[in-house]
Amino acid sequence: MKIQINNYLFLSLSILYIFGNALLKVKADDCAFFEKAVNHFGNNLKVEYYNNTLPSCCSFEGVVCENIENENHITQFFDGKEADALNELSNLNYLTQLNLESFMFSKGLPPEIGKLKNLKVL
Repeated sequence: MKIQINNYLFLSLSILYIFGNALLKVKADDCAFFEKAVNHFGNNLKVEYYNNTLPSCCSFEGVVCENIENENHITQFFDGKEADALNELSNLNYLTQLNLESFMFSKGLPPEIGKLKNLKVL
């Protein structure tokens, strides 16, 4: 009886270890991609992100992770910050081209886009 309990415990812990590592790896992969993206955003965000001691990028303000098919994935990040960024960019009076391909606007283009009077290519 004691051997059966030990075998069951060993098997349970092994399964937990294997699946736990798989879940953490998926989240770690998403976080690795996120960290690479953070390097393109700007110094303030980089400093804020790297100065925080967070268990994962999912704990960073503005990042939303969801469990999809038993794997954690980043599903949203900085929702609403795109409009803030565009508001700042709208102060560039001589901007002629703007690529918003990677921006994710949940409510369409913000009205600040109208401030870009010299914009030729969007």
